[in-house]
Amino acid sequence: MRTRSGLHLYLRAPAGRVIDSASGRRSPLGPGIDIRGPGRTSGGYLVGPDSIVDGHRYEITHDTAIAELPPWLSDRLAPPRRPRGLTTTRRTRV
Repeated sequence: MRTRSGLHLYLRAPAGRVIDSASGRRSPLGPGIDIRGPGRTSGGYLVGPDSIVDGHRYEITHDTAIAELPPWLSDRLAPPRRPRGLTTTRRTRV
């Protein structure tokens, strides 16, 4: 989908895969590439086709079925895993 300043690509995440939302410098794909996924981190929103935001229409440029997220990209977007046996402790403020 074409926006005023770029593109939105919609891809289907594999069943059971956690993909967190991220944007800005926190994006694992680099600055300027926002990610919205059904993960543990919420925030942001998706703008649907033909929506008008600040006077600019979001237009479909290639009308097709939503494709599966490629495995290499799914792996890159997966949250980091903690090593086995690693525990976390809470710090108490005094």
